[in-house]
Amino acid sequence: MKVNSTNDNSRAGLTLPQLRYQRAMALVKLEMSKEQLASTVFRAKQRASSEGLRGLFMSNIAIKRMKIADYAFLGFKLSQLVFKLWKRRGK
Repeated sequence: MKVNSTNDNSRAGLTLPQLRYQRAMALVKLEMSKEQLASTVFRAKQRASSEGLRGLFMSNIAIKRMKIADYAFLGFKLSQLVFKLWKRRGK
């Protein structure tokens, strides 16, 4: 019966440098997604401030680039804003 040693390179799996590379790539993709979301939100805010809500919802470029998580994030922020306005009005 052969016992696998720790020096045996024929085992399946990734090496430490490969794991580090995979982790670095995942972090880069995450940062790129964050930047894209921040850019999309910034452009949407600029457009909404200059053209009102119509400008925010009519932007085809922003709609094409947004993902489900982006819509969820914007919905959450919009609901926070509406709740704050509703809370001020009630006082």
